[in-house]
Amino acid sequence: MRFPFVRSAKINILFLAWLALAVAAFSCAPRPASQPGDQAATQPDWLNIPLKDVNTGKAFQLSDFKGKIVVLETMAVWCTTCLAQQAEIKKAEAQFGDEVVSVSLDIDPNESEDILRKHAQGNGFGWIFAVSPRSVSQQLEASFGRTVLNPTSTPVIILDKDQSSHRLRSGVKSAAELVAEIARYR
Repeated sequence: MRFPFVRSAKINILFLAWLALAVAAFSCAPRPASQPGDQAATQPDWLNIPLKDVNTGKAFQLSDFKGKIVVLETMAVWCTTCLAQQAEIKKAEAQFGDEVVSVSLDIDPNESEDILRKHAQGNGFGWIFAVSPRSVSQQLEASFGRTVLNPTSTPVIILDKDQSSHRLRSGVKSAAELVAEIARYR
């Protein structure tokens, strides 16, 4: 006895296999190169969202630092590995010069500007500290993945002079490693 659905099931399986291969091949295809002047492709939105330096009260955007190298750290006050990373940033800052700007971005939604200011000043950290608005945190996650919002992995991103972003390895980076990474983009 023959079952008519057996033949159609084989065809359906072959069709689904072909469809899965086509979808996989399409998703791996290179994206078209951005065109000159295509601002959306060359500069992510998170670079243009207003932030506030909790130490000075001055408003800024990361895009304000175009032409300089930016060491961007995502962190939280409670994070002990963040504190270790910040100690290394402080050591490296003496070697950075005016060409480099350090920014620590607090991504914990439960921490306020006051808490962050006390942390920065209490530890003698003189660079820019800002509380990340939810929109910045969401866009950073979309650009770099979920671990950029995990302070204990000590996320650090280097923005080069053209504001292209370069994510560094996870874990505390020594002052020497930070200086070497910055030298790559000078």
